Amino acid sequence: MSVEIILLVAASALVVGHLVYRNALPKPLPGIPHKKVSAERLMGDIPDMLADVSRRKNINLWWRDHSASFNSPICQVFLGGPFSKPTVLLADYHEARDIETRRTHEFDRSSRTRDVFGPLAPSFQFVLPSGSEWKAHRALVQDVVSRQFLEAVVAPTLYQSVTRLISLWDKKIALSGGRPFTAIDDMFNVTFDAVLSFTFGSEFPHSAMEPQVKLMDEYRAIDRDNCIATEQPIDFPVARLHEELEAMQTLVGFAEGAINAGSQNLYWFFQTRSAKFSAAKKSKDTCIRAAVRRASQKRLEHLKSEVASDRSWIHSSVDYLIDRECKLAEKEGRKVDVFSSRIADELYGMVVAGHDSTSSTMCWAVKYLADNQAVQQRLRDDMRYGYRKALLEGRAPTVTEILSTNMPYTDAFMEEVLRHSTIVPFGARQATQDTIILGRKIPKGTVVLYLKNGPGILSDGYTFDTSIESETSRLDRSRIPGSADIPLEIFSPDRWIKRDAGGNITYNPNAAPVHAFGFGPRSCFGRKLAYLEFRLLLTIIVWNFELGQCATELSGYDGRYKTFLMPWKCYVRPKRVTS
Repeated sequence: MSVEIILLVAASALVVGHLVYRNALPKPLPGIPHKKVSAERLMGDIPDMLADVSRRKNINLWWRDHSASFNSPICQVFLGGPFSKPTVLLADYHEARDIETRRTHEFDRSSRTRDVFGPLAPSFQFVLPSGSEWKAHRALVQDVVSRQFLEAVVAPTLYQSVTRLISLWDKKIALSGGRPFTAIDDMFNVTFDAVLSFTFGSEFPHSAMEPQVKLMDEYRAIDRDNCIATEQPIDFPVARLHEELEAMQTLVGFAEGAINAGSQNLYWFFQTRSAKFSAAKKSKDTCIRAAVRRASQKRLEHLKSEVASDRSWIHSSVDYLIDRECKLAEKEGRKVDVFSSRIADELYGMVVAGHDSTSSTMCWAVKYLADNQAVQQRLRDDMRYGYRKALLEGRAPTVTEILSTNMPYTDAFMEEVLRHSTIVPFGARQATQDTIILGRKIPKGTVVLYLKNGPGILSDGYTFDTSIESETSRLDRSRIPGSADIPLEIFSPDRWIKRDAGGNITYNPNAAPVHAFGFGPRSCFGRKLAYLEFRLLLTIIVWNFELGQCATELSGYDGRYKTFLMPWKCYVRPKRVTS
């Protein structure tokens, strides 16, 4: 081969390589701020993001700070690697709310949601795009979180589950000698039991709390004399979960890894082929199939002795879903399939979403109670007045009293915890057509992440020419005032309280921006369940225990993002309420 040909081939290779390289670089969307150096490297913002996550263990802090560096409500990042599209970061509460509620024909559930959670439960409605399949799933589960079902069927079982915390903390108080202890495992276990009872009913054979209570009984016998009252926390042993419950949580751990991964697809390619993943999935599937089998048998036994329209046998979500599937199959003229992936994934999705969200919320709640003593006392005083019959009779409020009594300050505290803790620091949508956000063109297929942990929710929003936002967003901005009289940075339930001329107080749900559960048709399906669990647990804790403030080194509000934002430290120093 001649030298000329070799040189020509080499030159052509260099030209082609250069063209491929240039084409693989990020393609910034015009008019949207971005980091210029990131647009000139194949991996875009990934190196900066991974370095920050390695240091702070919370990808949401990087998103928040990256957005703030441009002093703009909108910017773009390059996190997909070579040949990928940019992701738009939106830091404006009202524009995000407008997208979720009024622009559903322009935006849908993002592919990022499916990339992170899809391998765990591919048929769970949370990861499905809007369409016929998603609507069919909603039809299957539509009444599981209805107020009637929750209050009449679910609430009594939930109440029984959450009251186990009283027994556990009584034991720990006796053992601790006044020393603080971490509440993370206790919140994890009590909320796990609560969501298991909601999903599978009282027939479910496993409990997260009972082994811990039993372990404390054994610990009492061995270590009673080793507890000295100091400021140092006491480290109680943690009971191991049953292998089927452990399997459920092991799978959640894989999703946590996907959230912080540079490439979700590559991450899942390897993890789903691991022995650990396969074993956990098999154990989880076995557990859910057994619960479905129990519910199916219960329905058959009920139909033998009662009329088909009588639904008194239904005491859980699995009971409801099996009954609903049988009726839908009859209506649609098809074979009943109670062991379908649709039912199994919906049940597991209920466990994961219902558990992690409430567990995280309660960890933040007990921190706010301990660090805001006046708020805690007012909450307890209001409860004693609202449930005064229970106080006079020397007992805790019943589940009926808790659900039927108007408690505006309880509502205010709950909403402020959800606003200030930002357990879901971001939301995501994907453009289904070419559209515009804040005057910038957004091509079809672009993923939009809107931040819930920064300006507009935890601080005043960015100032910009509001003529570039949509008209509906502008109207929403005037309806929800933002900081009003109390700065958004401050934790204050009072911002949600409205007083009339006579001094009577009411709860105002539109007093400030809060984005914990999302809005519109794709908002959190289990929102009512989450509020129910939160209310029951909060009432049980405040009614029975005073939470003392812990030392500074045991407090702090740094968080780590798992499937929801959890505090790094969550210590409590409870003592029984005596008067």
